[in-house]
Amino acid sequence: MKFLLIVILFCLFICIAVIIYKIFQIRYHLFKDLSYIISQIKNDVTYNKNTIDTILTRVSGELNDTTIKVLKYNSKSNFWSYCLSSKERVTIRQMFDSFGKGDIGYELSNLDYYKRVIDNYESRAKYNFEKNAMMYFKLIIGFGLIFCIILV
Repeated sequence: MKFLLIVILFCLFICIAVIIYKIFQIRYHLFKDLSYIISQIKNDVTYNKNTIDTILTRVSGELNDTTIKVLKYNSKSNFWSYCLSSKERVTIRQMFDSFGKGDIGYELSNLDYYKRVIDNYESRAKYNFEKNAMMYFKLIIGFGLIFCIILV
């Protein structure tokens, strides 16, 4: 019975470690996809004169499924909202709300601004994913293993 409890406890530590790793991964892929969306919108608005809705519909097939879930449930309180800070959620919401509100010159300057902001978020998320995600994963697994050994 004690052994089964220790195994369940260790599995709990593994689940926590995987969730934390996935949060770092989701953040990086989200900002990478948002940067791609902005680039595609800028290219299409500049050269093809397509509408924002047409561009978003075309680009949505090329995005990560997790990115679509985060963007879809951005305003609601759920697991996906824990992946982003409140400032990042507001920035993303403002970015999508600002699309299609002006002429081409305004849209291009607006896209340039949000491209810089999202690229900044992406670089921080990439750094955190590469440096901290695996460290936290290993640290939590190691702590769980040590905790289970102490319990034995």
